[in-house]
Amino acid sequence: MAAILISVTGGLYYGLRIISWPHVVTLGGFTTTQQTGSIASRQFTAKALRTVCPRAEKAGRTMKLDHCVLGFGKSKAKCFTFPTLSAIAYLCLCLCLTPASGAQELPDVFSSETQPFQQPPTVALQTFTIPDGTQIQLRLAQPVRGMTRTIKGTRVYSKPGDKIRLVAADDVRVNGLVVISRGAVGQATVIKADPPPINTYSYNDRYAALADIFVPKTGSVLLQLDWIEDVTGHAIPLRAYPAGEPKPFTMVVLAENGGIVARPPKLSQDLKLKNLSHAKQWAPAGTRIFGFVHGAINIDPEGLAELKDALALLPIPNPTAMLTIFRGKGHHDLQPRISCDDKEIAPVGERQYTTLEIAPGKHACHADGRPALEFTVEAGEECFLSQQYRSISSLWELKAVTTAEGEDSVSSLEPAGKPLEKQPTTSAVKGH
Repeated sequence: MAAILISVTGGLYYGLRIISWPHVVTLGGFTTTQQTGSIASRQFTAKALRTVCPRAEKAGRTMKLDHCVLGFGKSKAKCFTFPTLSAIAYLCLCLCLTPASGAQELPDVFSSETQPFQQPPTVALQTFTIPDGTQIQLRLAQPVRGMTRTIKGTRVYSKPGDKIRLVAADDVRVNGLVVISRGAVGQATVIKADPPPINTYSYNDRYAALADIFVPKTGSVLLQLDWIEDVTGHAIPLRAYPAGEPKPFTMVVLAENGGIVARPPKLSQDLKLKNLSHAKQWAPAGTRIFGFVHGAINIDPEGLAELKDALALLPIPNPTAMLTIFRGKGHHDLQPRISCDDKEIAPVGERQYTTLEIAPGKHACHADGRPALEFTVEAGEECFLSQQYRSISSLWELKAVTTAEGEDSVSSLEPAGKPLEKQPTTSAVKGH
């Protein structure tokens, strides 16, 4: 606006200085009584006059320029002399440049008092860590078996360098987030497969030596856990021990709680007669095995965002959790009372189980008034409690077991409330 007013004022000044007084100007064209001044100046002056005196344009008549008055025939339109016109233009310019009383005055960006540009406060970077030694329940997806010698000869099954497929038997959660989902793929490597030992017998034990020929013998296998995939597809290194460096271990295979377990040797446990009687020579598919995260895994904010995006692609978990209480063989004449969260549940008999749907959070269950077993579950999680009898105290108690162990144990049991199928007696069979 200021530039327009300055242009109009300057144009009027120089236009009127160039054109002599008086002139006759026609609005439809540019005709003058004296040929003074250029045509461009006369055109600019005429346009300026139309702006200053719009009544003259409406009259459509010849205008005679005077120092004081512009005449339009019989009617005279009061216009202004050039000094007056300049004063009006200058006043308008000042009004345009002066801010209104209610308007907000723009700050002077070049002033030294103006505050410099400040960056918005940065949010602290969120870090996420999978702790070193985090326990992972695994299952063998394929059998692991060493060299086996029979009367027909020696057969090789698992060879050094073979890659053994693993799967996660349960979700692994850290700070409420699933970092390793159930069914995640992992890998182990066969380091060494020893031939079965050859027993030496004396002459007096020749019959035992002959019998030993007909009994298949399987050698030991040295296995090393390698890695397991997290929900983003990255490989997390594993080891077989809660602490220390990754190293291979000789598999000890046992039948335990309705399933097969493979683990490193433990001298204190392997000498027990119970474990010796349950020892197996090879590990079939589905064998349970524990792994541990090797080294703390630090996840940066970008990796955490990737983790959350991967979690969004997983199946939506159930809003509730599942609790299974089971009981093995023995003491069929005893029926303990079990309650959870101060509510008594249906009795669980010998070789039976019961399943409850519970809300996520903390819970407490106890048997026969014993101290409560407290545990916490997440949405969509499965929890297994084993009902066990203590002969020394003659009391029942509840013990939390892993998901894999609970699944193996329940696989051979019946739901609570269903009568057990009794085996027919010999006399009944003969009667048929």
